[in-house]
Amino acid sequence: MATSHVAVALMTTLEGDPNRASAQSWLRTVLANKKVEHQEVDGSDEANKALRDKLFELSGKRGSYPQVFLQKRDTEEYQFVGLFEDVQNANEISGMVASNPDFASNPEVVAKTFEKVFESAIPQ
Repeated sequence: MATSHVAVALMTTLEGDPNRASAQSWLRTVLANKKVEHQEVDGSDEANKALRDKLFELSGKRGSYPQVFLQKRDTEEYQFVGLFEDVQNANEISGMVASNPDFASNPEVVAKTFEKVFESAIPQ
């Protein structure tokens, strides 16, 4: 069954920042391992300039990579999820919930888990 959204990872192929390269690699791995339907957009590719600018405007974070959005399937509607650190935090919260079931009864904590944040882009 198709998901209602697709995660869009705004990345760059420009070299020079090893931390950015590591963050992008981690993000690719986590999205794939958690079976999130996603696509990458190379923000440094001139062919993607219009979309990149639209996403930068939406996030308010021009020039920061990677950034993650949820795109409503078959539309041009995007929702900003966060920067690398935000996705990393959601993943860590998921680990905390898994290792401490008491957290699972707290709706505020559950809402911040990776699975909840990306729920609309993970096939059920």
